[in-house]
Amino acid sequence: MFKLNNNVRVLFYLIGFFLITPLTIFYVLEGSGVFDTRSSAGQIAELGEKFKQADLDDDNSISLKDFSIWLDNFRKFKNKQNQINLVGDLDSDNNITLMDFSLWLRLWREYKAGNIPTKEEISENIGLNRSVEGFKLIATYKGDSRWKYVVTGTLPNPCYGATVSTKKDLESKIINVTLLITSPSADTVCAQVIKDFEKEGVVNVGKNYDFIFYVQRSESEIINGDESDNKSISMKEGEIVKFTVEYNVTTGYTDFDPQYNPNLMELIGRDVSSVGNGLVGGNTTTVTYYFKAIASSGSSNIILGIHREFDPESTRLIQRTTIINLN
Repeated sequence: MFKLNNNVRVLFYLIGFFLITPLTIFYVLEGSGVFDTRSSAGQIAELGEKFKQADLDDDNSISLKDFSIWLDNFRKFKNKQNQINLVGDLDSDNNITLMDFSLWLRLWREYKAGNIPTKEEISENIGLNRSVEGFKLIATYKGDSRWKYVVTGTLPNPCYGATVSTKKDLESKIINVTLLITSPSADTVCAQVIKDFEKEGVVNVGKNYDFIFYVQRSESEIINGDESDNKSISMKEGEIVKFTVEYNVTTGYTDFDPQYNPNLMELIGRDVSSVGNGLVGGNTTTVTYYFKAIASSGSSNIILGIHREFDPESTRLIQRTTIINLN
């Protein structure tokens, strides 16, 4: 059995003395009220798992009372009075040593400095990760009913198009995120190099929402409905058309739900982007809608525009009315 010589043993006890004695003095003085050793971190609702191991009396705080418990168990362990109930074995090595004290001291200092997240901050770190066909969606709840999401991946070459849109399902509390990839036309000449893709966005819903990620591919380019010279567009089943509306957020306007025939057209996505124009211009918000033809024949009127949410429906500002002819 390995034995320490007298010099090493003296050094070991000196180190233990200089580490533990100051905290012992603090513990005695704390009880007499000489020092206010309370921490603002003690006001949190619940300690995280990282700090719970240093909370030896389970009072949801880390104080010198916990050190007293550790010190008592350390002495018992050294005197072989307690070899089973190892309260104070913070590093889980079935021993109570000065390494455990060093770990407890570090956690106590972090706690005293306030470097511990509150319950609210912990809840705002909710994160979701979804992967489909090599593309990834990461959504993070930022608090105040606000999610931030990012979609990343690679496209076969720079001529492929990619757009990201979101659709809320308020009843099921689900956000459908759709990545729409469009192929270039057959006569397009394009460099054969992989193109990285990344798109960020924000969705204003509560933290109890879930995200579903879809990847859709279209063999034809998206039809730009805004460029149509007349009031009608001809489409085939499976084709996709996009329209935009704009409004200035400082005026109190927002887009209303588009009107269309759901038996002929499907709203597969809605993308929102904002551009700041300074103090005079305000912020211009552009909403892009993506509609997919789901029937082989028929006509559907698509009406888009903006309104003030609590104004009468008659005051709506119609920005676009287009007839979609399916053939």
